[in-house]
Amino acid sequence: MPTGKFSVSLVAIHDVSRGGARLQGVRSRLLVGTAVTLQYHGMKAAFKVVRAEQGSKQGEVGLHMLPSQPDIWSVQISKLRATQESEITTKG
Repeated sequence: MPTGKFSVSLVAIHDVSRGGARLQGVRSRLLVGTAVTLQYHGMKAAFKVVRAEQGSKQGEVGLHMLPSQPDIWSVQISKLRATQESEITTKG
């Protein structure tokens, strides 16, 4: 049940693309369709949860970037390490 409160978590980023990313270590219970804000190196963009797995996947979440959002991956994607950390803000 949504509480209307915001939650900020430090998560690991995997499989980054211009259109989205896969996060791991998400502690908040997110539902598919939930809007979230991801902050990476001080830049923020809005995403929609397109996949959310709880339990054995350690809070794995797939995100799709919403239209007209800034490119928060301002470095070349090929230069990103396999795992980066970022903050995710959710409103539940």
